[in-house]
Amino acid sequence: MALYDVRGFYIFGGTRGTYAGELEINKAGKVQGIIIDDNSQSPERDIDGMITPLKKPTNWAALTFLKKSRDRNLADLLYEVKGVHVDGWNGTYTGTWQTMSRVELLQITNSFESSNGDTIHEGVFERFIPNYTGKEYAELVLTRQP
Repeated sequence: MALYDVRGFYIFGGTRGTYAGELEINKAGKVQGIIIDDNSQSPERDIDGMITPLKKPTNWAALTFLKKSRDRNLADLLYEVKGVHVDGWNGTYTGTWQTMSRVELLQITNSFESSNGDTIHEGVFERFIPNYTGKEYAELVLTRQP
């Protein structure tokens, strides 16, 4: 298992946002960690993903991960980036990010007990929210910690 510092930026609606954090990458390529993005509605996000070497071109890798929101009403973000790596996974990776479609829970407006003793809930329970960003540019740099 190796620890990496991660820093990078993304474009959202023509505006540049930055982030930094720490990722742990195991021998199988499993990626986990935390990224802090002070510009986000959910600044601290858990990371879960995979990094895999590409056959061509050599020394290239694909890194795909979710920035998971800790707030259930905010979308997870999917990053898909590729780049040249040396000395482990050190390198600069570029690609895209996008919001993931999700179901948002709303509210229960009334609860009551039915004649057979079941609890009945009334209200709007969920609604589907599609991906609302499309794919936007993302760049990150991985640097292995000593």
